[in-house]
Amino acid sequence: MAGRKELLTEQLARKIARMIELFPDNQIPVTWENVIAHSKKRFGYGGNRQMLGSKE
Repeated sequence: MAGRKELLTEQLARKIARMIELFPDNQIPVTWENVIAHSKKRFGYGGNRQMLGSKE
């Protein structure tokens, strides 16, 4: 496959989705800002909303 290496793999997307599922249990509001901040802190992935929203 030509082009740039994909930064957001399916495995990483699943980990981020699981992290988001746990937000309410930890009293963390589910917002794009929190998703991006916690993803960067936990997984080193600082993608934007468009990148995270494009994974199915």
